[in-house]
Amino acid sequence: MQNRYLGDIADFGKFGILRFLSGMRGGQALALGTIWYLNEPDEVQAARNEGNLINYLNVSLYNELNFRVCDPDLYDFLRQLVGASLVNGIERNVGQIPDGAILPNASQYYDGPVLDDARHGWFDAALDQVNDAELVFLDPDIGMETQRNHGRQYALVNELTRALDQGKSLVVYQNPSRNRNTDLNRIQNLNAYLSQHLQDLGHHIQQPIRAFVWQSRFFLIITSNVAHQGFLWDQLERFQNSDWYGHGRFTEVNLNL
Repeated sequence: MQNRYLGDIADFGKFGILRFLSGMRGGQALALGTIWYLNEPDEVQAARNEGNLINYLNVSLYNELNFRVCDPDLYDFLRQLVGASLVNGIERNVGQIPDGAILPNASQYYDGPVLDDARHGWFDAALDQVNDAELVFLDPDIGMETQRNHGRQYALVNELTRALDQGKSLVVYQNPSRNRNTDLNRIQNLNAYLSQHLQDLGHHIQQPIRAFVWQSRFFLIITSNVAHQGFLWDQLERFQNSDWYGHGRFTEVNLNL
């Protein structure tokens, strides 16, 4: 996560699905925590002037029918937040989200910047900060580590397993690569690995991961135990019957191919 992206179209989707899973849109829920994986852009990234995928917030009939209809309260909050930052020349940052504004009251957050040279201790501090959470959202800048890439812009597989070992279920953000088949293979391999890891812990979950796509971006829902899976799958069924799922806005990825 980079603060300059706050409120962009990816955030609209991520907060949208989290509001269902956390129970803000009704039904039973699990206590929520968020680890932002905050990163500052390097000189090359800063020169690209990224973080401007906010046209979905412009006043238009198209945006009203295709975006705002999904969650008017969330949409209006993000429009106000982004609009205020543009008018006042204030940089967006995650600290501008008041408790209970778009995610449940008493949600726990960790916004310490990712430390490459003290990564294990950084994640220790993150887990301590979301200690009471049953469902934790991991928001890396790019997504899950690969064989070639495992720096501060990525969530590490051992960070997922450490959270799962504490009984936490997870939602993980994943940017798309240039090759969709590569993305799917990576998610399928992660699903198989985590399934075996959870079985070793005594939790016999055949498919711990379900994956959803929004605006080409992936969201991985990872359950740590059967009880959590029941809660989360019920919430996902409600999500799939909502306006978020109509007209192909969100789609589920078949991991059994």
